[in-house]
Amino acid sequence: MAMAPSPSLVQVYTSPVAVAVWEWQDGLGTWHPYSAAVCSFIEQQFVQQKGQRFGLGSLAHS
Repeated sequence: MAMAPSPSLVQVYTSPVAVAVWEWQDGLGTWHPYSAAVCSFIEQQFVQQKGQRFGLGSLAHS
């Protein structure tokens, strides 16, 4: 018989999460945000390249 999870087992995260939103500027000077997936990819690449520049290697992926 399946049971519903106890309310005491449910975790609620109330801490704010820092998120970077990358944007691009069109020819008219208007800024447009990239999608969340694109922003995430840019951040991953940025951290990876930063780690390589400072000799952190695989530590940049953690």
